[in-house]
Amino acid sequence: MSNTSGDIAETSFLAEVYRRGYKAYLPFSHDTRTDMVIKRPGQRMIAVQIKKGTLQKAEPHLAQVWKALVGSAKSSNRLGNGKPRFTKYKINAFDVLAVYIQEENKWVLHRLDDIVGKASIRWNKDKHISDNWDLLENYNTTTP
Repeated sequence: MSNTSGDIAETSFLAEVYRRGYKAYLPFSHDTRTDMVIKRPGQRMIAVQIKKGTLQKAEPHLAQVWKALVGSAKSSNRLGNGKPRFTKYKINAFDVLAVYIQEENKWVLHRLDDIVGKASIRWNKDKHISDNWDLLENYNTTTP
């Protein structure tokens, strides 16, 4: 199964944080909830989980809405082992969730503390913020 959309989201995030003056560190294994760790000189590291928002409704008849899972989905071949197919993220799994809205070329960033316990988040260009990179700027000043 291809993970092309996830690769596009991660590569896009990497390019954007480099433009913003961060250095990025990529875990060797995908057996972690952190897709990337970013850092600026003199600041602490920020662990980031990156997701691609999936378009749920399309124009012209419906308002466009994108959805991203707030957890780890397991492949269908694991269903027979009795473990849940989807596990919600828990506190301290990472610091920031970055959701890429590819069709709009926009990013929506969330602190994990603000979304922990949810199964999914939705984004609509008319009702929600995007490109809120100030969340990263403020992360180092408001988190110990």
